[in-house]
Amino acid sequence: MIKQNYRREMAHAGPTRAQLDRLWRTMDDPARPRPPRGRTVLAAVLAAALLTTVALAYSLGVFDFLRGREEYRLLGQAEVYEQYAREVNLTATAENGDVLTIDRVAMDGKFCTVFYSVNSAAPMEAWSERDGSISAKAPDLWQARRLSPVFSLYAGKERLAAGRYDSGQQYLTDAQTLYGEARLLLDRPPVEGEALELRAAPSWTEGEESGGPAAEGTEMPVKWSVPLTAHLVKSERLAQGQKFFLWGQSRNFERLEVLSLDRSPLGTLLTIRETLPEGYWEDDSLQTTPQFALRDGDTGAYIPYGKLNNGREGAGPYRTDVYELYGDVSGLKNLEIVPVRRNFAGGAPRVVVDADDLPVGQGNPDGGYVLTDCAVGDGRIVLTWRPEGAVINVSQCVPPVELLDGEGNRLFTGAGAPEAYRDSFINRADGSVTVIETGVDLPEGYLERLAQLAFWPERYELLPEKAVTIALK
Repeated sequence: MIKQNYRREMAHAGPTRAQLDRLWRTMDDPARPRPPRGRTVLAAVLAAALLTTVALAYSLGVFDFLRGREEYRLLGQAEVYEQYAREVNLTATAENGDVLTIDRVAMDGKFCTVFYSVNSAAPMEAWSERDGSISAKAPDLWQARRLSPVFSLYAGKERLAAGRYDSGQQYLTDAQTLYGEARLLLDRPPVEGEALELRAAPSWTEGEESGGPAAEGTEMPVKWSVPLTAHLVKSERLAQGQKFFLWGQSRNFERLEVLSLDRSPLGTLLTIRETLPEGYWEDDSLQTTPQFALRDGDTGAYIPYGKLNNGREGAGPYRTDVYELYGDVSGLKNLEIVPVRRNFAGGAPRVVVDADDLPVGQGNPDGGYVLTDCAVGDGRIVLTWRPEGAVINVSQCVPPVELLDGEGNRLFTGAGAPEAYRDSFINRADGSVTVIETGVDLPEGYLERLAQLAFWPERYELLPEKAVTIALK
């Protein structure tokens, strides 16, 4: 049980805030001397699960390789990048001989997505070789975790983006080659033709091996620097400076301001700043994110969305939250923000349903995420959640699902149970969520035991009388 909880929690493992602060301070001043770095030499061949990946990668470039990956396609932007990701084919070589190649770049006023490869002079270690609790047969995304460079984007000395905000995707195609995609969130829109610099720090694994990001008082140097020229996908910045009050659960009203709504084919972002009342901003534990659904004010259609950042940073009475709107909102003219009351009915009972008896919702009167599909085969279980009606922040309304046998016992749990690895993917084209549970060394007929699905529903109700309309102009 402990090992399984560890694996699930570490699926989202990343740098701490203190590590990031030290990293960005160093990357702001790349000219300082670089301490020597080491790398643990690969002691064994990579997991057998990587062999297919290797064969495919030899005949494809980074962009074409990623397009062939199911996990990448589940993000729902393959066709967008097919149209808007520009070929650049730029390379930089680090002092230790590692080569970074930027294959393609897609950039607008809020996003910079880079498709890259790393060819290392010494072999890289898959996660299963760095951590004995991870199986050598774990999925590819697990094997390459924490091996990607840490990117930032600069215009002169001005930092435009610090690290990617989402998990990105990266794959070991052989022991010395990594293919990946990283999506950076920009602090300001670049200017068309502006000279930029893409900086990359060592991966978190390499930094830890050399006493870098894991050691207090140490700093990570810039390992690579690649010049870029800003060529922007056309975007719109709308609804700046509109202030409003929104009903809140922890206090009567939230004082909010729409800093911007940025819309382009690469994504739509809503940036909201909240002014916290006295006593709240001094104590982080008292802060809560406003709870709401988003709706097209003209058509009444609800818009699925997710929250991208961690809210307030530093001292002061403000917190700024960035939300990505999913689906086609190119025709959106009036955005309604509808507050919700969560857990309105108290503790909702656990939902238990036969695996063949789908779809099943969560009992919200105005809609929500519905579990629509359960597919079993090839050593894995694939669950699909789809938004129907009023939905809130996707991370708050898609609950984890328990996989049960006919007697109500959980699969992949308990002494002697096979290992399993869970990955989740949000489709930015429609807001649907795919959860893949991959088993390792499964006994004969093990997945056929799946009989029921269970989850604790996320309950909320709309407060339409307190809705606020934001005109996009």
